[in-house]
Amino acid sequence: MEPELALPGPKAKQATSLFENLHWLAREFGDERLGFLTLTFSDGVKNRKEASRRFNIAMTAKLRARYRCGVSVAERTKRGVIHFHLIVVCAGDIKTGIDHDAVFPSAGRGDYSTAPAALRAEWQWLRENLSKYGFGRHQMQPMKSNAEALARYVGKYIRKSWEARTPDDCGARLVNYFGSWSKNSPRKLSPPWSARHGGLSPRARAWRECMKQIECSCRLQSEPLPIEMKTDCGTKWAWHMTKKIRGLKFFVRGDAVLREALETHNAEADAIGERTRNVWEWKAAWFKFRPESEFALHKTRLENQNARRLAAREKLKWLALVESVREFTASTHRASVGG
Repeated sequence: MEPELALPGPKAKQATSLFENLHWLAREFGDERLGFLTLTFSDGVKNRKEASRRFNIAMTAKLRARYRCGVSVAERTKRGVIHFHLIVVCAGDIKTGIDHDAVFPSAGRGDYSTAPAALRAEWQWLRENLSKYGFGRHQMQPMKSNAEALARYVGKYIRKSWEARTPDDCGARLVNYFGSWSKNSPRKLSPPWSARHGGLSPRARAWRECMKQIECSCRLQSEPLPIEMKTDCGTKWAWHMTKKIRGLKFFVRGDAVLREALETHNAEADAIGERTRNVWEWKAAWFKFRPESEFALHKTRLENQNARRLAAREKLKWLALVESVREFTASTHRASVGG
């Protein structure tokens, strides 16, 4: 048996968030109302876009109105066929009194005599509506044991889909949440656990690059190092810096996504209408919202021999960046003079 491959970071976080959200769903609505729904296509669709198109139509037309909230996980099997697995909150109790092994045997036809009336109503509604959207075999069943076992079972589909992925799956979402995740509020509320990686967005990457260039600029100009901004300015130092850099232009570097984000920032800086400055001509303007006593204290620290030695070592690390920045500074200066 081949060992399982480790999930990459985003998929691992997605699986963890799914596990925690299903736990929360069982506590909020009760595990007797949770239904595990499996949807397959009658013609065995393998194209990701076509499968998503049919599923989204069914969700918009029927499933969102039928179930208060839930989560869907797309699975590509080893044969390449796409299935959808959903955990939904049903209107009634579909679990109490059911003999799960008798109703859902591993082989053969089940004995449905112990199925609750709410579960039978769900089966009838699914038979009457899902065939209109190209779905073939489907199955709705209640939670067999507990939320933890169900969460682990559903989480395995993320691994299966990742291991059976094809180029057609590039950029496709495996997990989707829908409905209002609140027992009392009809307004749409998101699940409590999020798998979104905001730090990987182009805007967040551009912000970190701006902070990096500010730090390099301050070091090379023998200004107090911004490494202690959080200590000096409090927990909202990032918010202060975001406001400060709105009118500054930065050197465009990095991959295509990062370069585009930095170019967008520079364009927004030009649109502000104020005197747009180059960050490499910026003389530590972030100290304006700090007391003068702290500024003098940092000046004294920087005059320390060890601090100067550290700044010299750091300067060597930025030589490659500085060479690229010189041309950028010169072009900005020529443009301002010419204007």
